[in-house]
Amino acid sequence: MSINLKDEKVILNSKKNSQVTRQAILNSFRAVVARKGLDQISIREVAEEAGVSAVLIYRYFGGLYGLITTFIQDSDLHPKWGRLDQLFIKGLTEENISKVWYLHFRQVINNHRELKEYREILKATIKSDQETGMKIGNLLDDQLVDFFSNVPAVKNVDTQMISTLLIGGLSYISILASDNKQFMHMDFNSEDNWQRIDSAIKTILLSLNTTDESKV
Repeated sequence: MSINLKDEKVILNSKKNSQVTRQAILNSFRAVVARKGLDQISIREVAEEAGVSAVLIYRYFGGLYGLITTFIQDSDLHPKWGRLDQLFIKGLTEENISKVWYLHFRQVINNHRELKEYREILKATIKSDQETGMKIGNLLDDQLVDFFSNVPAVKNVDTQMISTLLIGGLSYISILASDNKQFMHMDFNSEDNWQRIDSAIKTILLSLNTTDESKV
C-alpha cells in the first residue's frame, strides 16, 4: 500500500509534535525538580507544569523512574566526548591533555554551582530510599565513568582516581550548599568560593603533566 504526500506530511508532523511534547515534559521535569527536589516530585506535578496529561508521561517514559532516567541520560548534567573531541585529543601533548581535561572539568564545576536540579538529583542519591538512590547514583556514575575513562593517559598520573576525588568533593560541597550548610566555615553559595574551587582544580590538573612519581 502506497502512502501519498499528504499522509507523509501527517506522519512527519505527528513525529515532530511527539518530539516537542517529549522535550516539554523533560523541561518541566527539570523545573519541578529544581523547585521542589526529587523526593517531592510526582507525575501529576510534571504533567501540570508541561500542560499535558499524566497518561502521556507514562506513554513516553513508562513512569517516574523512566522519566528520571531519560532526563539524566539526555541532559547536559555531565560532559560528553563527541566524535570530533575524540579525534582532536589523539596525538595531543600531555600538557595539552591536562588543559583539555580541565576545560571539560569546568562544566562539572559549573553544573554543581549553577544547576539547582543537579544538586537536588545528587541529594536524592543519599536521601532517597535505598533502591531509588542507588539507581540514580549508578546512572550518574555511568556517565562520569564513560567520560573520564576516555581522558587520555598522562604519565604517572591516575586520572580516574583524581577525577573521582575531585568530583566526590564537589558533590559533597554541592549537597551541603543546597541545604545552606557550610564546610570548613566556608559558604559554598558564595560565588567567590566557587571561583576559588575553579582556580584550585585548574592548579591541580594543569600541574599533573609535570608530576614525576619517582621523586615523591
